Amino acid sequence: MREYGLKEIATLLDTAESTLRRWCQMLEAAGYPFERSENSRRRVLTDREKDSLTKLKKLSQSMPLEEACAVIVSQDGGGLPIKVVEQASVINNDEHREKMNQLIEQLPMRIYWSGADTAVKELQEQWRLLQEAQGNGGES
Repeated sequence: MREYGLKEIATLLDTAESTLRRWCQMLEAAGYPFERSENSRRRVLTDREKDSLTKLKKLSQSMPLEEACAVIVSQDGGGLPIKVVEQASVINNDEHREKMNQLIEQLPMRIYWSGADTAVKELQEQWRLLQEAQGNGGES
């Protein structure tokens, strides 16, 4: 996986570094999951982030930036699938709890962009997976 510097992406997009830094902050506030480096708080920028920032620049030309950020996150989570984590053979409880918390935090945006039925189904499915992972067979 290739990592980029902010300056490199700024050059590729013909955009100021300060603008990209602000866009990253806005994306993060909208729910975009940036990976952070181990020893610092710096965002790790890969092809996924480069593509998301490219989409954001294009969308921001036809809609407010806040709305463009929400579109990026709601369409593909900034490169991550919107649908709930599919059950794998071994997923620990912490991962299910973290995904559940993400879905709850993003609920207003998901309701706005995907509709209440879709958002509620995602939460219900993640709750079921969390209960199964805890050994309760999905019953609460």
